[in-house]
Amino acid sequence: MENRQTSPCNDVSTCTQANTVDGQSYRSFISVNKRIPGPTLIVPEGATVVVDVTNYMFTEETSVHWHGMHQRNTPWMDGVGYITQCPIEAGSSFRYIFEATPSGTFWYHSHSGPQRTDGLFSALIVKEKNIFSYMSSSRYGWFQDLPERHTLSLLDWERESSLDLFVQIHSSLGYYEDTAVDEVPKRRNTRYTSTCSLDGAEVGPIPYWSGLINGLGRHDNVAFKNSRLSAFSVQRRSTYRFRLIGAQANYAYKFYIGSHKLRVIATDGFFIEPISADFLIVNTGERYDFLLDANQITETDFLIRAETLEVNCSSLKVDGKLEKNDAIAALTYGNSVNMSVIEAAYNNGFSKPNCTSQNPCTVVNCPFKNWAEPGYKCVNVDQFRLLIPTPENELPRFSSEWPAKDATFFFNFGFDSTEVTSTVNGRNFLVPSVSLQTEPKDKDKLTVCSDVGATCNKEDCQCTQILDLGENFYKKPVRFPTSQFDKEPRYLPFNLESGPITQQVVAILLAEQYCNNTTITVEQHCRELAELFIIVPATLFSIGKQAIVVQGYFN
Repeated sequence: MENRQTSPCNDVSTCTQANTVDGQSYRSFISVNKRIPGPTLIVPEGATVVVDVTNYMFTEETSVHWHGMHQRNTPWMDGVGYITQCPIEAGSSFRYIFEATPSGTFWYHSHSGPQRTDGLFSALIVKEKNIFSYMSSSRYGWFQDLPERHTLSLLDWERESSLDLFVQIHSSLGYYEDTAVDEVPKRRNTRYTSTCSLDGAEVGPIPYWSGLINGLGRHDNVAFKNSRLSAFSVQRRSTYRFRLIGAQANYAYKFYIGSHKLRVIATDGFFIEPISADFLIVNTGERYDFLLDANQITETDFLIRAETLEVNCSSLKVDGKLEKNDAIAALTYGNSVNMSVIEAAYNNGFSKPNCTSQNPCTVVNCPFKNWAEPGYKCVNVDQFRLLIPTPENELPRFSSEWPAKDATFFFNFGFDSTEVTSTVNGRNFLVPSVSLQTEPKDKDKLTVCSDVGATCNKEDCQCTQILDLGENFYKKPVRFPTSQFDKEPRYLPFNLESGPITQQVVAILLAEQYCNNTTITVEQHCRELAELFIIVPATLFSIGKQAIVVQGYFN
């Protein structure tokens, strides 16, 4: 058991140790300052953050995205290669300079290929200027805020590097779970198809291997006594703020801490009215802050567990039972952890919440309005309420003519198969040859989708899709209806970098102008669909009075 809390950047003692990660994998990974995940960055709200990034990967370029930072007046610091900046070439450096706003729990990660899933990520914590005003609120009470010790990041870890997996998945042979990465599969081997989420959507073309919390975990084949798990220390009769980051690539996690309630107080950087939870669902990119009362009297060591909401696709229609894959760590009231206690809690489940129809467990951020499994009571995202409502003058204003004078853009996300790349509105994204934001005059060098038009009807139509909001877009709200039409349903996390989001529960028919630049199959569905839409005010940087209900995540 290792106390895997955040260490100061000048403490390199742990960096010289062999990193076994899950105790089973023997593979390459990407580190930041010789760590996986990288160092946690903790800055005060409103500070000017300066980060120098040097790329020592001599075969790959990279960039770093500051997930959740508004980047107002510094959009070229958003860290998306060929879009907001030129990527950082091998052996080169780039200096990021931006304002730390808003406050809350965020993270940074690579925005180049699959580098994030190989370890290039970590937490970015922006500490509030007025945290004591929140503590003095009777809704929260006093608590200790120690992000360097109580920040948890979840990651689904694969047995091979992402590039090796990508080659297998997109090859004509495919991925074989029972074949080593460097071996050609034999006839007796079985090609893996997909894993599924609770609603039957395909999550990923590879099986779950293991899960990590702060870079450490345990594969099922490894004995507990030989495992190195992250441990988080607290003192009895104190209350602590924990920060949870969903850095995983594929799977939603159901998170809990044995024998402890989770008082959820913030999501994606915004304080909300506290919600007492037994379980917390964390999707890709989401962040949740919760308060933990160290109120247990006799026991000292407790299991921290994040279970995947994963179903075997072949048995989905039979029983729909979860696969129960997970990532684990430990909470301790002392300085060390008794691994036998953690093993017993894991195997016997005696510290897991006991959920019955008479005494249901509260699940925050349910994937559905109601969970079919008995004994669960759902709290959905649309039931969250800000602790301090946004002032009226910061909310979007809609005139009596709205929505006639708003701007609407429809996006359909498609994932036809593993042999072709994903699409948006029937177009495969072609990476620009120049940085669009810093070199807009070179736009004529690109193959832009609007220039291709309806002439591209082949299966793989590659172009750079640019959304033109017009000259006066900042004067009106912009709505983005989103959907997914595909041969098979697939899990879709997505991200809007436009600031605050508010919801208008209005059904609209996707008229012909919303279905442009799509394939014939998409066109047929598009005209029949009534879709809820979301509104993104382009000039405001505070969330609305209530959160939104969207499959995926938002900054």
